[in-house]
Amino acid sequence: CLKFLTESSFVKYFCGTRPLMKNTTRIVGGLDAQLGGWPWQVSLELYHFGKGFLHVCGGSLINHNSVLTAAHCIKEWTYVFSSVLKLLLSV
Repeated sequence: CLKFLTESSFVKYFCGTRPLMKNTTRIVGGLDAQLGGWPWQVSLELYHFGKGFLHVCGGSLINHNSVLTAAHCIKEWTYVFSSVLKLLLSV
């Protein structure tokens, strides 16, 4: 982990601490995403009894048959059957 990511008189970045600036929002001038507007985005969903499929993590389609996601999303999965896993593309 880097102690300082950048040197700046405006904001100093410390390891493990997200820099927050007063009176700002996270998205400036943003617009709602249109359904299907991001075709490489993937929602990994697992079936939960009584609740149906629920979003677990996001991912990115990197070729016609591979999805890239963060390791922490699936590190506890030993076996996942297709009946309990759903991938939604273009979310």
